[in-house]
Amino acid sequence: MKRTLMMLAGRLAIFLFLAASVGAEEAGRFMIEAHTVSVTDLADAGKPVLSEEAIFKLDSHLGSVWRMETNTFQRISVRDLVSQKAFHEQKQKQFLERLDAIRIPEIAFRNESFSNAIAFLEAQIRRLDPTMAEGPAPLLRWKYDTSIGSPPPVLLEAQNITALESLKLLADICGMKYRVEDGCIVLTPIRDDEALILRTYQVSPELRLWTHGTTISNILSEIGFEVKEYSSLTYSPALDMLIFSAPSTEHERLQALLGTADLIRQTPGRFRLVSRQHAGRHLLFLLDGRTGDTWLYRATLRKNGRREESFDLL
Repeated sequence: MKRTLMMLAGRLAIFLFLAASVGAEEAGRFMIEAHTVSVTDLADAGKPVLSEEAIFKLDSHLGSVWRMETNTFQRISVRDLVSQKAFHEQKQKQFLERLDAIRIPEIAFRNESFSNAIAFLEAQIRRLDPTMAEGPAPLLRWKYDTSIGSPPPVLLEAQNITALESLKLLADICGMKYRVEDGCIVLTPIRDDEALILRTYQVSPELRLWTHGTTISNILSEIGFEVKEYSSLTYSPALDMLIFSAPSTEHERLQALLGTADLIRQTPGRFRLVSRQHAGRHLLFLLDGRTGDTWLYRATLRKNGRREESFDLL
């Protein structure tokens, strides 16, 4: 009996410790702060700028902000809450999606030179998607290191195939990789001595829910990341960790896409509110401590009494 009570007491102590840890994490994540802000009042021409004390709630993980109105919190729009790098990655994803929507009726490469195969593929893309023809720059560019030889001849026959799948097959046949750069596709050879870097990524616990009934590779494919054959990836749900071995360029893509999909584990304190006085106005900023991005709080009272407010990216 005494032993049973001791075991129960031990389990209770562990439970209380874990609960306290979770509580401490949440306490660090959400903050309630009072700030004096300036509000533009369009209804009163004599007093266009008002100063008021307001109570804000901040989610320091995600950068979400609320303002207390009477007895409830109203969420404030934080515009363009995406890093410039993530935005660039999104544009790349959209470019690849356009290629995936183009269907080429027939490809018949019988020992065709690599340059001719690229020229044919680009001509098909421009013909089947006229919007791709904007600008004189080529859509498909390739760089080859003459020290490792010339690209091998291409043998590929296919019907009703997408431009993206054609590009992937062409790259695989010739031992090359591709990337989106300045609105075009750049193909470069995969070198045998290209260094593989091992890194770990702390990911959101929500990823566990995403992987029910599927694989981590499928999940990453859905957000636009394909694990190459020369790379290795391991996912540990127990540790909420990705272990990835790949060249540095692949790490950059993975980190950016995980950030865009909100799958990177956020640390408390990433976002914070900072208030300053300048030229007679009370300014409130939302600062991203990781990227340096800064948003300015703007509030306006319309003549109909409606309040419009947002944090605008500077």
